[in-house]
Amino acid sequence: IQSADPNQGKGTVLLIQLLLLLTLAGLWLLFGGLLRQVLLGTINDSLMTQVYTRRSGGELGALWACYVFSFLSMGFFLYLLTTYFERSPGFDIWGSWLTYSLVFAAILGLKNLVLVLFARLFPVRKEVNLYMFTLMVFSILAGLFISPLNLLVSYAPEEWRSTFIYTGIGVLVLVYTLHLIRGLLIASKLITSRPVHLLLYICAIETAPVFMLYRFVSDSIA
Repeated sequence: IQSADPNQGKGTVLLIQLLLLLTLAGLWLLFGGLLRQVLLGTINDSLMTQVYTRRSGGELGALWACYVFSFLSMGFFLYLLTTYFERSPGFDIWGSWLTYSLVFAAILGLKNLVLVLFARLFPVRKEVNLYMFTLMVFSILAGLFISPLNLLVSYAPEEWRSTFIYTGIGVLVLVYTLHLIRGLLIASKLITSRPVHLLLYICAIETAPVFMLYRFVSDSIA
């Protein structure tokens, strides 16, 4: 068995993997029924709307716990990605993992802040609230899918590691694309009634965070 870093930190990588897998198992054990409904809602618009309209405080708490897990899972994948390209922010494994997790959290948090401001400035509160819920759901989906890939990247034979790295990138791109499609469906009625608002939405909420993450990753592996 080989760690993502063959020279050091094998025990730390294993510990982080165990923490993530145990957390995922606990979340699925406690909230599996809700998660199945929510994840099916990513491909079923009526089910997504149904879950959104009848969500309760307890369900929101469960979704927030899964949301935080998605930051940690995607943050660890970003650590494995930069390690694969032999780049590092200069911290140890724990510091790098938490830094990358905070990067994802900051980007999504900034995106939600812009959405809240957008809803206050323009009469699109209903669409924005549904979109913010959709953003949470697709982030959870990405975190769940990337978690087993983290394990494969960490301990796969060397000749397979690049395959799982690029598979993880493909999964994130696919989930983001599905998220974009769902977001455009939510905003579809604004195309004719509020085209300027829709253009601002695309530029400020969709395009900017992608460029921010791309710039951060590019600087990390350059």
